[in-house]
Amino acid sequence: LAAIAFGSRIDFAAVETAGIARILAADIAQADSLGYVIRLIGMAEEDKTGDAPRLFQRVQPHLVPFDHPLAHVDGATNAVVAEGNYSGRLLFQGAGAGDGPTASAVVADLIDIARGDIGAPFSVPVAELESLAPAATGHRMGSAYIRMTVADRPGVLAEIAAAMRDAGVSIESLIQKGRSESQGVLLAIVPHEGPESAVTEALRLLEGSPSLTAPPLVMQILSD
Repeated sequence: LAAIAFGSRIDFAAVETAGIARILAADIAQADSLGYVIRLIGMAEEDKTGDAPRLFQRVQPHLVPFDHPLAHVDGATNAVVAEGNYSGRLLFQGAGAGDGPTASAVVADLIDIARGDIGAPFSVPVAELESLAPAATGHRMGSAYIRMTVADRPGVLAEIAAAMRDAGVSIESLIQKGRSESQGVLLAIVPHEGPESAVTEALRLLEGSPSLTAPPLVMQILSD
């Protein structure tokens, strides 16, 4: 999709990836209480802030606002949202998995080949695709959902708040739940909008702290 949208060569190694294995039922409930659903989002953006354009690509679970079109994509349905300078937001939605949709796509391709109706797979010949360097993510502005499992003892919140302060992260909301299955306390933090690098720095400052009983989980919040 990034190759089609931006005429760029495919570079799988440049795609930031994270799966859904670490998401808990508590994260889903917490997202719901905050006005979001959790969706696995593939995202690509062209960054033209430097001397040469760069391409940002990410596949990670995100918190999606209830009123965003991707919040209502369920089951085997897939959806693609494209944002154009003049076209605005475009939504393409349809069956994305299952025996019927897959067979239909394969047969359609075979019919095109049999008819000799073969075009460039990325709208232009592969040899003409441009190699775009990966874009740095630290400067990207946004908010995130940060879930920590922490020890149930005095001073933990103060330590976390100090790390956030030192990294320049401003906390918008902080929700503390009871003990989880791992006998830790679940702590959910949503910072105000800021650079992603600030959250990364805050977690670096907390790395190795005995206050954290499990690695933190960070999910970006998809903007409207």
